[in-house]
Amino acid sequence: MPVSVDAARSCLGGDGGLKPEHAVEEPIAWSRSESIPFVEYERRESAVIESLVDGQGLGRTLAAEPFPKLDGRAWTEVSDELRDFYGPSRVAAAARWFGDALGYLIDRREPTERDRPWAFSFDRAQRRIVTPEQPNRVFGDWLADEVWGLRWTPFGSFAKARAELATRLAVARRIAGWLDISNPTSDNVSAAEAVMIVDVIGSTDSWESVHHAIEER
Repeated sequence: MPVSVDAARSCLGGDGGLKPEHAVEEPIAWSRSESIPFVEYERRESAVIESLVDGQGLGRTLAAEPFPKLDGRAWTEVSDELRDFYGPSRVAAAARWFGDALGYLIDRREPTERDRPWAFSFDRAQRRIVTPEQPNRVFGDWLADEVWGLRWTPFGSFAKARAELATRLAVARRIAGWLDISNPTSDNVSAAEAVMIVDVIGSTDSWESVHHAIEER
């Protein structure tokens, strides 16, 4: 469908240039009680990213527990909402995988989703692997990208972002285990598939509302 002039105009700023998709202003909220200049945030962030990319002690680096308290919501409700996504779309299938993992981790509910409409891509990738990567490096690289992108800033502090990432990491690890993390020729691909699932759902309105609901500490 062609783009209309009116639709294009809505993407422009007052000076006629493109509006930024996302902007970060100083100071940066490191925690609920501490805000710091960007140059100091960048120094601290560098150490976090370096540790995440290394793939060792991801939970220790995030320094946050998964499934923090939510304001006005329960994690079981979040799980139910995602498990109730219907339809043949890949996003709906990913939401059900995510909801199943939440349900299992929270109260050991048995998973229901086994549909993988994207499977051919990961099966093809597995056949092309020469040197498998460790799953924790796959997870760590993804987490580092999430931190570096600064897309967590509209939701609150970096401490809050750590709790959100710790939650999605726990979900990703559970999904990877269900997929097949039993041998080195497939566990890195399973980790990559799990990252795809949690990354897609992490950008949905449903999950963004969860991120907003995480209580600051």
